[in-house]
This record gives sequence, C-alpha cells and structure tokens, in this order.
Amino acid sequence: MIKYKDIPGQYTVDKFLAMHFGEDEARRKLGGLDRKIDYTKKIAYDHEAIHREIFQFYERVGAQLWRSRADALALYGASLYYNPDSPQSEWHRETFGAPRYREMTNEQYFGAPCAERAAGKPKSDYVDQFAFRRRHPYIESHLPTLNALFDSFNFPIARVASRTLNGLCQIGNGWHVDSADSYVLQLNLCINNNGMFGLEYKTGELFIPESGELCIVNTSFLHSTYCQQRCNYQRTALVINILPWYHYDPTEDGWEPNEYFGKIHPFDMVTQGIIRFGD
Repeated sequence: MIKYKDIPGQYTVDKFLAMHFGEDEARRKLGGLDRKIDYTKKIAYDHEAIHREIFQFYERVGAQLWRSRADALALYGASLYYNPDSPQSEWHRETFGAPRYREMTNEQYFGAPCAERAAGKPKSDYVDQFAFRRRHPYIESHLPTLNALFDSFNFPIARVASRTLNGLCQIGNGWHVDSADSYVLQLNLCINNNGMFGLEYKTGELFIPESGELCIVNTSFLHSTYCQQRCNYQRTALVINILPWYHYDPTEDGWEPNEYFGKIHPFDMVTQGIIRFGD
C-alpha cells in the first residue's frame, strides 16, 4: 500500500501510483481509452430529494462560480469531496476550477489540465484527481439522501462536484477532454433537466439525460456541455469520479491495486456489473 504521506511532493497521487504499480503498461495492454462507452442508468434514489439537499449545501456551506474563467457566469456549484490537507475554507470549492487559468485564451484553457497532468504537477494540485478523497462532513451529518447515494458505490470515489447551469446564459462550444491518461471513470448524474441540457461529442453524438439518470461517457474524446436554447431553467448535475483499479483505505490513507488492476477494462467493469452504484 502507498500512503498519501509517503508520496513525494513533486508527484500527484495518481501519477505516483501509476508509476509505482505500472499502470501505463497495464492500460496499453487493454486498449487505453480509445473506445467510447455510452451507458445510462436510472438511480433508485429520490433525485428531487438530492436536488433539495444540494441547494441546502449551497445555502449552508457555500456555492462557487466556476473559478477558471472570469466570465463563467453560467456555471456555479460546489466541491462535495475534498482534500483533508487543504484549508477548511477551500473544502467546498477547491475542485471547482482554478484561478490560474483565468489569463489563458480559450484554446489554451481547454487543453491546460491534461497538459499539466502530462507535464507533472505537485501533490494536492488542482489536477491531482486522487487527492480529493474525503466526503464533506456537512453531507455526512445533514444530507441523508446524498450520503446514502455515495455509500451505494462499491469502489472508491474521488473528486465529486455539483454543477448548476443557468439556462439564461450562453452554454456550449467549450470543447475539451477531461483526461486522456487515466482510467478514472467519470459519472454524470443528472439531478434535474427540462429536456434541453446534455453533453455533446465533437463528432456530433448528443446525450440528453432525464432527471435521475446517470450517464457514463468517454470524456477523453472532445466534448462539451450542451443546451438546445436559452431558457429560464437551472439544471444541476453531479460529476462523480470512480477509481476502478484501486482500493483506498481511509484509516491508512493509502491506495493499493485491487483484483481487477490490469485485468479488466473499467468500461467492461461497468457493463459487466462489477462496478455498482445507485441501487
């Protein structure tokens, strides 16, 4: 097991684990991320209750405009998982964009996180996906439906955020990839939708999820948030990252490969029912 405290400061957690356990070679043997997955599932939890609890979190803990762009008025939300080494004042917003991107052009900005991961960033940096590993204590003590939803996942969760879009603002054409070098699975849980909001691949495929529907798409392909037209509606979704190849021990604060590491592609782990959630 590799403990957080033992990871050198010049490496992000995911980068160091990949180097130590040979994850890059294991991914290459299974085909990397060069195929798409279009998976949807209705969760068994009350999405209206989750919606109320998310807005309770905004009210009692805080909500944050997207910090990466000064003009990003269409998007606000909160970090629901946090890095325990961060100041408590940052817990609810530390994964909700990074101010260092504000001076970049759009072209630079949309490629920056992947480029930074490839070049290397220090432990606990904004792009360090595994570092944001603890559930916000307000969720555990005050938000039972959201807490139960997170408990339903049978693999470790990291870097969770709620994202609320204001339909009165311009939305779309923010083409980007979230990660082209990691087997972290990104789940998008639509909490509410009026049928106009979704996700669009650059190649043209479009996904319009229903309220309470969870989608997994391959965000290593160019994609963007989509809205059919401006509307007086605020759509909220959860973005949840799963670690399919690692076990995380919260007591030891460490990670080790699980039985599926290097043997089964994460997409196949979903379609075969190995990774379970929302039941």
